[in-house]
Amino acid sequence: MAQNDPSSEDKRISILFLIGSLGVGGKERQLIELIYGLPKERFICHLFVKNLDAYYISRVSEKLDSLHSLEKRKFRLSDCFTVAKQIGTIKPDIVCSWTNITSHFALSARLLTRHRYGIMNCCIRNAPNELSAVLRLERRLYSLYRCVIANSHAGLAAYGQSGKKGRYVLYNGFDTARVPTCSRNEARAMLGLDTKKTLLVMVASCSKLKDHETLLRGFARFCRDNSPERYQLLLVGDGERRPFLEKMASELGISSSVSFMGRRNDVELILRASDISVLSSTSWFGEGISNSILESLACGTPVIASDSPGTREVIEDGKNGLLFPGGEHRALAEKIEILVKDDTKRNEFIRAGRATISGKFSIPAMIESFEHIVESCDRS
Repeated sequence: MAQNDPSSEDKRISILFLIGSLGVGGKERQLIELIYGLPKERFICHLFVKNLDAYYISRVSEKLDSLHSLEKRKFRLSDCFTVAKQIGTIKPDIVCSWTNITSHFALSARLLTRHRYGIMNCCIRNAPNELSAVLRLERRLYSLYRCVIANSHAGLAAYGQSGKKGRYVLYNGFDTARVPTCSRNEARAMLGLDTKKTLLVMVASCSKLKDHETLLRGFARFCRDNSPERYQLLLVGDGERRPFLEKMASELGISSSVSFMGRRNDVELILRASDISVLSSTSWFGEGISNSILESLACGTPVIASDSPGTREVIEDGKNGLLFPGGEHRALAEKIEILVKDDTKRNEFIRAGRATISGKFSIPAMIESFEHIVESCDRS
């Protein structure tokens, strides 16, 4: 990929984005939407990655002036010198980092190059109720950065950054062009799903943080009090805990009503086909702004989510979705029953959810906010 000549006069702002890889996570999606949405007449975008496990790279390749991949599975401390070399070659105005280790590389690289640049640390993606020893260390290290960005106000607060100079919130933006235009039944037909069943879905990796156990217990309790053959739970995502969860579904007697769909590239279509979307993240993890929730609202799928400060910045309980105490499967079962049996409320949530996306979490709003942060960034 052709690289912009740093010696030529160019009034555009040059940004080097650093990230590990471009998988399907929330920060990767936000980064890609930013690169794609930033106007080329004002910005020059470069991208440095650990490896090209690049699920989204085709979307932004034409927007990049340069792309550098280490083609490694893991970072090493010596990679700091490679980052410094790239900075010296590209001479960016700003280095914008999306992982802790690349942020520390960017900070250390300032000692290895004469080129001066600002650093934007964009690593705060959650809002934990309690910080582990590692996270407490990260909280302290944020003091080394003049610009720290979280994707929620709750995240800034959790890491002790609220009210400090150079601290910003950059909400995720959702590209509504990704929403399928087909009807719910048409989406089901395309996916081969039963058009007569009520479909619940959860889009999340099979990890402890997402607490599928509470979802399975809540769904099983709901099915015991209703006709289980009328309902199907779709679990979209993969991970090391999937075998355990499959066994748990069997032990709960709901295997026939639970479909493990694995990793998918048609998430929006699955959400469009579903009646209710659930996110049962653990209370101690503390979601920031969940892309799964944003995708659900945009696709017209009412949301039930575990209550956390970050999620409350998206979901207003009873207005555009329902919240339940994290880990309490009985409360989750009750929320499922409310939405399943109240068509009027579901339709109210659908309208309110789409309004939430078009207002607070639109791509234009995210781009405008990022441009403001860039203009405010200390580049000395």
